[in-house]
Amino acid sequence: MAAFVCKYSPAGILGHNRLVYPPTGALKSCYASTLHSVELARVQLGKHPMATTDMLGQRFTQLVADSIMPYWYGTPWDFNGTTHTPGSGAIACGYFVSTVLKDVGAGKPH
Repeated sequence: MAAFVCKYSPAGILGHNRLVYPPTGALKSCYASTLHSVELARVQLGKHPMATTDMLGQRFTQLVADSIMPYWYGTPWDFNGTTHTPGSGAIACGYFVSTVLKDVGAGKPH
């Protein structure tokens, strides 16, 4: 069986991103790869000469919603959940938000 290759790739900094959801075994490495891609896009967005604060906020929100959040689909919720890994363990609502923000470089550690 061939190894799964992460399929996330920005279609231009101001374009739309696509994510092919990986099989469970490849989830962790694909999540790390996607986080790296989002970080690169975040840096490039900050350097865009025509970028406004509103445009940057909307584009970064779109990057997070389209490329990071899908990894968390199916991760069980628990009032005391504190997992750092999508698809593993359980996570509480507030912890989910702070983990995603921390993972994309926009939040403080827990």
